[in-house]
Amino acid sequence: MSFLLDQQQLEFENIPIPIQIVHYNPAEYNPYLFEEAFSIDPPEQLRQWVKKRQAQFLAGRVAAQNALSFMNLIDQSVAIGKHREPIWPKGVVGSISHSNNLSIAIARNKTNMIKGLGIDIQEVIKQKEKESIQDIVLSSQDQLLFHKIKKNFPESYLLTLIFSAKESFFKAVFPEVKKYFNFNEVSVQSISPENKQLTLVSNSDATFRYRIKCDVYYDFLQLNHQNFSHQNLKHKKNSVITYCVNK
Repeated sequence: MSFLLDQQQLEFENIPIPIQIVHYNPAEYNPYLFEEAFSIDPPEQLRQWVKKRQAQFLAGRVAAQNALSFMNLIDQSVAIGKHREPIWPKGVVGSISHSNNLSIAIARNKTNMIKGLGIDIQEVIKQKEKESIQDIVLSSQDQLLFHKIKKNFPESYLLTLIFSAKESFFKAVFPEVKKYFNFNEVSVQSISPENKQLTLVSNSDATFRYRIKCDVYYDFLQLNHQNFSHQNLKHKKNSVITYCVNK
């Protein structure tokens, strides 16, 4: 069995470019794979990480490579910044995310209108974990909206969606604000299940200097690793993917 089990592109109605998905087997990871199998320079911090983190990082960079190849940028690479954020080639914005043994990435050309991209994948939060996570994820404004709209979603799905949307928001705006912030510094202004869209807005002038407002698109999926598929809420889905553009 090899380290890479499957590689695919997944297209979404509200996302203009396909998401690159890599399914990998961490048990088959070896540090030599970076350079010998994928021509990827290992980061200086590699030896400080546990093997699981090393394997995850490699799979994410393979997904990023695939995203760049889709743009016909074959010999480009994605470095790592001082905050462990991905540093994309000049003129490119992109994002990477991980969930269990899946890594995903997306990239597109940077323009005057696009400052950053954010993408995130999350397994639906288990019911027993919901209460411990809810207070961390939801701002006071979110709490009000959560109770109004939860009739449209199972609660664990809605909480996972908001969690993932805020992760994508963070990744999309980090290149601009260049600092970490808490989930309660961003609130969901609205959710449109019909359009599979959330609107998020920052609510801390101290962190952001000015309010940042972004739309986040989403889809719930059943990810069986070798059979990625969109399904409606009548069927079991185990993950959500969110996508955010900072304009």
